[in-house]
Amino acid sequence: DPAIGSGAFPMGLLQEIFSLKAFIHFQLGYDVWSPAKIKQDIIQNSIYGVDLEAGAVDIARLRFWLSLVVDEPTPKPLPNLDYKIMQGNSLVESFAGIDLSNMMQDQELMVQEQSSLDFGSDFKTEITLFDQASKADFRNLLNKYFAPEAWEKLHKEKVNKLATRKEINDIIEGKIHAQIHKEKQRLKASIFNFEQSAKQAGVDLASMNQKSKSYKKYFE
Repeated sequence: DPAIGSGAFPMGLLQEIFSLKAFIHFQLGYDVWSPAKIKQDIIQNSIYGVDLEAGAVDIARLRFWLSLVVDEPTPKPLPNLDYKIMQGNSLVESFAGIDLSNMMQDQELMVQEQSSLDFGSDFKTEITLFDQASKADFRNLLNKYFAPEAWEKLHKEKVNKLATRKEINDIIEGKIHAQIHKEKQRLKASIFNFEQSAKQAGVDLASMNQKSKSYKKYFE
């Protein structure tokens, strides 16, 4: 749902999928039937939503939790909905002008590598640049995060969800920081070309810069 609001549409979809699963279950004659488990699987694997308002996202998550509580003898925490129901703008696939629409289409993704970028004396900052990792690595992290029990059973290792989430976020942030680095390189090239053109034209850039500072001080 690209505008989930309080979750009315996804809740209706949850009931439709649940009804179909119930019909199939009883038609095939299965003995074990756990409504709460079925709903939990649907919520965790088939429902996605975005809304501009953080409050709307919270209400939607609460409604999903209430739909589980009614079928459980003892209430349990809501299943993991990170990256499933989130605050954001579903019409925009970018962050600060950086395109993130091809996140899973890139042949290579980014992994963490600490470095420093200098944007001038007023803008020198430590940031994290990123190297490359395969899409398979990224998908493995997603599977590890969203299905930890299956991962632990298959790989015989305990899943640290906080550490895994950080790895996922680092890859996403890596695309952003890598784009910042590319933009810095593009700006440096543009500035260099401008300075060379000005020099060939006999323009005194130092004098122009001093005058611009004087004008700025005057307007302040």
